[in-house]
Amino acid sequence: MKDFKALENLLAGYLHEDWRDEYESAWSAIRDFALSEPTHAPALGAEVHDLLERFSDEDDAVVAQFLTSDLGLGYAAEADGWGSYREWLLAVADQVDELLRGQPPEPPDRPRSGSAQV
Repeated sequence: MKDFKALENLLAGYLHEDWRDEYESAWSAIRDFALSEPTHAPALGAEVHDLLERFSDEDDAVVAQFLTSDLGLGYAAEADGWGSYREWLLAVADQVDELLRGQPPEPPDRPRSGSAQV
């Protein structure tokens, strides 16, 4: 299995089960990750795409299980209005990329229409 160090760093380190105690929103945690992890943040987009390609034929429950059980995610994307973890991960990768380019994005409060599919 491919090593997802950046993704695991974000999920287990910033969006762990107690993330609400440290951040006002998941997007605040994602912003903190993007601005505080110069080694991991630039690699996140590629890892998200690699992960989604690996699970391309799987349903979202399998992706969610991998994110929570193997990578330490404590955030519930679907409970926050996202249609799927795939959609949410693509939005996270976009958000981190925008922050790294120095373009502070507006955090999406719902899934983006027309999100790229992997």
